[in-house]
Amino acid sequence: MKIAMDSINIFCFGKTKTDYLEQLLLRSAVERQLEIVGEALSQIKKIDTAIYNLGEKPTHFYQIWIYPDKPGLKPSYEQKQFSPEMWKNKLCPLASGQGKPNTVIFHTNATIYRASLEAGKTLDFHASKSRSIFIYLIYGELAMNDTILKTSDQLRIECAEPLSFEARNNSELILVDVPFSKD
Repeated sequence: MKIAMDSINIFCFGKTKTDYLEQLLLRSAVERQLEIVGEALSQIKKIDTAIYNLGEKPTHFYQIWIYPDKPGLKPSYEQKQFSPEMWKNKLCPLASGQGKPNTVIFHTNATIYRASLEAGKTLDFHASKSRSIFIYLIYGELAMNDTILKTSDQLRIECAEPLSFEARNNSELILVDVPFSKD
């Protein structure tokens, strides 16, 4: 299996039949035999084998692991095509177990969003105090409340204050909204 750039893929791996995690691979496309998963496509899979980059070019991707709401999920497959216009200057939910419409369905109480902000644009996100927020800045520079994020930075937040993002230059981010956990 080859991994190339510019897509979003969600996979679920398990050590045993009852131990599954859901995983998000960002900015990657998976090439399998003659099938290519292209730009802005989101998939969810439950598989028990690893994924390797067999190509000659290095591949950069994030892996975000989220426990599902129950163990022992049966293998399944889902994919949804997204347009980059859907996340231009706004948060677009890509995968959700919170009933968000037009997303790939998670089996967990979480939502993964993507946004691409033009320089000078702002974006707000309000989370309840029972939630944790993870920010992954794919590229660019963002001012978030009193914090500056630069390309490849990540931020983990466990508070209920509203988040306000301002793009200092063209920027792209992933925001993950999950239940608060003391673990």
